Amino acid sequence: MATRAIKNKGTVALLSAFAGLAWAGVIGFGVIYNVGAYGFWFPGRLLVYVLLLAAPALTFMPIGRMLSASWYGWLAITGWFIFGFMLLFTPPNPTQRWQENLPSMVLFLLGLLLVIYSISWPAFYLLGFRLYKTRVARYNMLRPHREAAFLSIYVISIFTMGALRLLNSTFIFALFLIFLAIELLILSRGKQNS
Repeated sequence: MATRAIKNKGTVALLSAFAGLAWAGVIGFGVIYNVGAYGFWFPGRLLVYVLLLAAPALTFMPIGRMLSASWYGWLAITGWFIFGFMLLFTPPNPTQRWQENLPSMVLFLLGLLLVIYSISWPAFYLLGFRLYKTRVARYNMLRPHREAAFLSIYVISIFTMGALRLLNSTFIFALFLIFLAIELLILSRGKQNS
């Protein structure tokens, strides 16, 4: 899978401008004006629903097309919508016990997992494209998927340990070393097989 060259810079600039406006709308209406405090059919809240779909679509669909991964845009839209919806409209209630907040926390963590994956997958792909010299290693799509999944699971594990009040610097460092060791073992095995 090769990255496609950007041919029409004007279209990219226009998409970037609309994506920036959509993200600004989500932040402005969702966070600053706190439309989550109003009813489900409040017009500002309906606008935020649309912007929560439009902003990731305008941001991540072009990246997916450029990397020849049509699934990527849909995954990013789903993740950002779940994450934004849970963050803006149904945050966990601090007065309830964690068992009562469990469904909303699971949905929030699922959205966060997809958000981290959607950001890190193209970053790991482009990083590998720059670091590796051979064509096989550059276009190995399994590596960036695995690394993005590891990073997502690592961050979710930290959030989960924090929610369970088990988080400390030793756990964070040990978990990082575990994921790093697994990735280095997989990479070294791939070099031996090639």
